[in-house]
Amino acid sequence: MSIIEFLKSQRGKELLIYEHQIYTKDYLKEGITRWRCQNRACRGSVFLMQRFVL
Repeated sequence: MSIIEFLKSQRGKELLIYEHQIYTKDYLKEGITRWRCQNRACRGSVFLMQRFVL
Protein backbone atom coordinates (compact mmCIF):
# COMPACT_ATOMS: atom_id res chain seq x y z
CA MET A 1 0.00 0.00 0.00
CA SER A 2 1.38 3.40 -0.98
CA ILE A 3 1.52 6.35 1.38
CA ILE A 4 0.00 9.70 0.44
CA GLU A 5 1.67 12.86 1.74
CA PHE A 6 0.26 16.38 1.65
CA LEU A 7 2.56 19.41 1.63
CA LYS A 8 2.42 23.12 0.85
CA SER A 9 4.48 24.68 -1.92
CA GLN A 10 6.58 27.78 -1.34
CA ARG A 11 3.66 29.77 -2.75
CA GLY A 12 1.17 28.13 -0.39
CA LYS A 13 -0.50 25.76 -2.85
CA GLU A 14 -1.36 22.21 -1.85
CA LEU A 15 0.88 19.42 -3.11
CA LEU A 16 0.37 15.67 -2.99
CA ILE A 17 3.19 13.12 -3.08
CA TYR A 18 2.15 9.65 -4.21
CA GLU A 19 4.46 6.87 -5.45
CA HIS A 20 7.45 9.24 -5.74
CA GLN A 21 5.58 11.74 -7.94
CA ILE A 22 4.49 15.27 -7.00
CA TYR A 23 0.96 16.37 -7.93
CA THR A 24 -0.79 19.75 -7.75
CA LYS A 25 -4.50 20.19 -7.06
CA ASP A 26 -6.40 20.60 -10.32
CA TYR A 27 -10.07 20.71 -9.33
CA LEU A 28 -12.73 19.51 -6.89
CA LYS A 29 -16.04 18.24 -8.26
CA GLU A 30 -18.77 16.25 -6.49
CA GLY A 31 -16.44 15.28 -3.64
CA ILE A 32 -13.68 14.02 -5.95
CA THR A 33 -10.39 15.91 -6.14
CA ARG A 34 -8.20 15.60 -9.22
CA TRP A 35 -4.45 16.05 -8.77
CA ARG A 36 -2.25 16.53 -11.87
CA CYS A 37 1.39 15.56 -12.12
CA GLN A 38 3.61 18.60 -11.53
CA ASN A 39 6.09 17.58 -14.23
CA ARG A 40 4.80 18.93 -17.57
CA ALA A 41 6.06 15.85 -19.45
CA CYS A 42 4.02 13.59 -17.13
CA ARG A 43 0.37 13.16 -18.12
CA GLY A 44 -0.58 11.26 -14.97
CA SER A 45 -3.24 12.27 -12.48
CA VAL A 46 -4.62 11.00 -9.18
CA PHE A 47 -8.26 11.10 -8.12
CA LEU A 48 -9.08 11.23 -4.41
CA MET A 49 -12.41 10.85 -2.67
CA GLN A 50 -12.19 11.78 1.02
CA ARG A 51 -8.45 10.99 1.07
CA PHE A 52 -8.90 7.58 -0.62
CA VAL A 53 -7.25 6.99 -4.01
CA LEU A 54 -9.72 5.96 -6.70
